[in-house]
Amino acid sequence: MVLQRWDPYAEFRRADSLFDRVWRGFGVGPVSAYSRSWSIPIDIVEEDDKLIVSASLPGLKSDDIKVSVDGNVLTVRASASSDGESSENENGYLVRERRSGSFARSIRLPKSVDREKIESRYQDGVLHVELPKIPEQTPREIEVKVA
Repeated sequence: MVLQRWDPYAEFRRADSLFDRVWRGFGVGPVSAYSRSWSIPIDIVEEDDKLIVSASLPGLKSDDIKVSVDGNVLTVRASASSDGESSENENGYLVRERRSGSFARSIRLPKSVDREKIESRYQDGVLHVELPKIPEQTPREIEVKVA
């Protein structure tokens, strides 16, 4: 006899997978929440004096990308156009997976970032945002003078 841990949600996952396969046959993608979200993939690297955020934004023009800081939140906004096409059925498309529209990604910044010196550059489909750190304050002794 084999003992198996009971998973009460296993049947729901199997049913969800079945519905995804059925809808795929009609040319509609998966209906799960994971497939509907469109997020900008990012990497964050910490160096001694700065943080570097790299965001993949292939195929966009630099004019289509906006970087802003509000309080301690860095937001990258972008919009991708569909090359002036009015319908997915035009121009002989059989499959169209490249997306168009607006999207954004926000990350919370640590207090050690100098907001006034943030710089960004866009090269080869990757946005690089450099976030310099505020130099750490070193403790200092204050001489007590005799009056």
